[in-house]
Parts: sequence; structure tokens; C-alpha cells
Amino acid sequence: MKKPAATAPETLRIQHRRLDGVHIFTSVDFPGLHVAHKDLGKAYEALPRVISDLVRLKSGNVACYELDKTLTALRTAITAKRLLPEVIAHKVVAEARQRAMA
Repeated sequence: MKKPAATAPETLRIQHRRLDGVHIFTSVDFPGLHVAHKDLGKAYEALPRVISDLVRLKSGNVACYELDKTLTALRTAITAKRLLPEVIAHKVVAEARQRAMA
């Protein structure tokens, strides 16, 4: 019997924090998302791909995401020491795929 695949989230709130010199991105909206790197740019650049991969693994859907802030805007928020600077990932492309459920 086939069950419809779960839908890919339209938006995700992603929080940034820094611990021992490592930039860490996680999301309470999407458990399992965890991107970390000492280089903020590398961690930030990896977010859309990691989100898409995790959506595919969790739901069986293919979706692409864009972040609502530039790296420069995020750096400004971090420098201003805002508590848990937040980024929003928006789904821009989605293609549903059915998974066979045994």
C-alpha cells in the first residue's frame, strides 16, 4: 500500500550560534538540521544543500531552498551580538516523489 510522501516545509527558521570558534546552524522547525564549520561563509553556503538533502531523506520530496539573508547581513547581526541571529530558508522549487511504504 502506498502512502503519500510528506510535504517539504515551505519555510524554516534557522538559528545561528557560535561555540568554541565554530559557527553552528540548527532549526527547531526541522529537527536533525545541524551545519557547523569554523568558517562562517562555508557553513552558511552549505545550508541550502544540506536542507534540501535532509528534506529528501525525511520526506522523499525534492526541494530547493534559498536563504533570506545575505552572508553580509548575517555577519552584521552576529557582530551586533543579536541573540541567536535567525535566517529563514524559503522553498523555491519542489518536486513531489512518492515513496513505496511496505
